[in-house]
Amino acid sequence: MKKLGILFTVVLVLITSGCMVISKRSLISSHSSKCLSLDVFGGYYDGDPAQQWDCNHYHMGLQASWELFPVGQSDTYRVRSFHSGKCLEVDLSSGGKNNGDIVRQAKCTGADNQHWVIMLGQQSTTIKSVYSGKCAEVKLGTTNGMQDGDAIQQSDCTGADNQSWMPQSITAPTPPLDTGQGQLCNVCNPANPVCKTGALCLVMASGQTICGQSCSTAIGCPSGYMCTPITQLGKTVFQCVPDNNQCP
Repeated sequence: MKKLGILFTVVLVLITSGCMVISKRSLISSHSSKCLSLDVFGGYYDGDPAQQWDCNHYHMGLQASWELFPVGQSDTYRVRSFHSGKCLEVDLSSGGKNNGDIVRQAKCTGADNQHWVIMLGQQSTTIKSVYSGKCAEVKLGTTNGMQDGDAIQQSDCTGADNQSWMPQSITAPTPPLDTGQGQLCNVCNPANPVCKTGALCLVMASGQTICGQSCSTAIGCPSGYMCTPITQLGKTVFQCVPDNNQCP
């Protein structure tokens, strides 16, 4: 009985400490009803800004999905993107203490500028920076904070709607094809492409830039892709391009 009592105590501590509980959420603006997101046409690099986008956009299964890791203090979390594996942070280039400093993503470091106070048990909550004491908000600007792509910044906490967020539980999305590098449909940077030999960094009609794959009538494409003639710098090559110009 003594051993059982010790085992029960250890299990109880693990359950009640919260150290293993990771919340999977989308965060929806009370002001615009749009989702806290990364740029739908990229969002893979350190320094990419947080934005808001229509929660029904076809990219939102990943860009608007976040893992919230408890960091010890009550209701304090590290917020990591499913899309990029990077963490939300306050940009420190201007000190990180100012109204208007942007919220962006970067490699997860555990620093205070990547820690946020979020009251998940409430219908709506603020996203408050541990580093600055300021709240993440949708920038109002000329669009009054109602458009896709509007930036997320920090400012003094006022309780305004553009600082209010509705946490919504989600099921972890299936990892996308573009989690690697250089393969077909991976996100690429046209200025410094890392696609496989023979593949081009293609610009889709949506504006997304992805790696193609060399193909021909003899060597076709995977299901969901078309072998398409692409002309660049006066030369035509054939590349596998996703149906409807959208990566799966």
